[in-house]
Amino acid sequence: MDTSKKRNIIIADSDETRAAELQTLLSGSYNVIMVSDGEQLLKKVADYFKKLSAIILDADIPKISAGKVMDALRNKKITKYVPVIVMADRTSEITRMFYDKGAAAFLRPPYNARSAKAKIDNLVQTYAERKWLEKK
Repeated sequence: MDTSKKRNIIIADSDETRAAELQTLLSGSYNVIMVSDGEQLLKKVADYFKKLSAIILDADIPKISAGKVMDALRNKKITKYVPVIVMADRTSEITRMFYDKGAAAFLRPPYNARSAKAKIDNLVQTYAERKWLEKK
């Protein structure tokens, strides 16, 4: 597929193995942008915001914490237009905190690749349809 026609997705994960697995899983459908910390993520979001389809965020990302990243994304209203999928073990406290900050969904490692891809694709499509409807 021509990368200029692919939707952009950012994977923010400090675990190189998991990030590479996600990149392999998604690169057939998306232009995957890889970052390894919260600071890099916020810079890439600023660069790609209008052309960004999703963000996959490791809950344990270094430099700027995932919680602070989510606050920044929500304050700039990015979570309204771009789904943020958080990778974390789902304890009720973590789940509630990230949902309160605007997370669209969770991926719990280890995840089933097919289910994870379907979840990501569905969220990207839902948010794209929402953007389209808001323009009308």
